[in-house]
Parts: sequence; C-alpha cells; structure tokens
Amino acid sequence: RAGRRGLDDRGLTVVMIDEKIEPESAKEILRGQADPLKSTFRLSYNMVLNLYRAEDADPEYVISRSLAQFQADLALPTHQKKLAALQARRDAIALPAEEPRVKEYANLRRAAELLRRQIRDITHRANHVTPFLQPGRLARV
Repeated sequence: RAGRRGLDDRGLTVVMIDEKIEPESAKEILRGQADPLKSTFRLSYNMVLNLYRAEDADPEYVISRSLAQFQADLALPTHQKKLAALQARRDAIALPAEEPRVKEYANLRRAAELLRRQIRDITHRANHVTPFLQPGRLARV
C-alpha cells in the first residue's frame, strides 16, 4: 500500500522483481507516470442493507470516505463548468421561424406523457387489478 488518503503525507512502495532487469529499464519504471486510479466502488441495495444490519457501521460515513466519492467531489467543479457552458450554448440556439410550433409540440408531448401516467395509475389501482389476479391466471410482471 502506498499511503492512506488524508492520513499519510507520502507513501512507500516496494517493487519485487523476479528476473534480472537493466538499470535503464528500472529507472524508467521508477520515474514513469503512474496509471490513473479510478474507483470501481458501486453502491448496491445489498451493501446498504448489510451496512444497516451491522451495529457500528454508518452507511453515510462509509460512502463519504470512499474513493469514488472523493473522486466525484474532486470532479464536481469541472462538471459544473461544463454544465454552465452547455447551458449557455443551449440558450444561444435560436429557432425564430419555427419556435412557436416547436413549443406547441413540446407542450403536446408533455400533456400526452401526463395522460399516459394518469391512465397507468388508474389501471393499476387495486380495484381494477384484483379481478384479474385469480388462482390459475398467468400474470406477466
């Protein structure tokens, strides 16, 4: 292990080589660039449940101290700048002749999606579904 983030000022690495190596190659290895370290930490439901089951574990603390969260926090200012630049580019786009028709189309799409959700909510209510959930019937989930 080469050092612990936030605890060590520097780290020490020991490289064990089984075969003979030329001095120039060794210098190149020691002075070369390190490969970027990218976290593969992925939070899953099982992990959260296991952390809640353990008495001393605090899921928020574990997540906040992970390398993934550290890298996400480090990248946040860059992402915010990119977002601002993209929003500025989006706002600069002009649709003078077709803008009213595009807005009308967008409003119709939103209204259609809202109606689809309302229909789904009504058809999924228990009083509408229960008659179809009888023993012997197949239900696709």
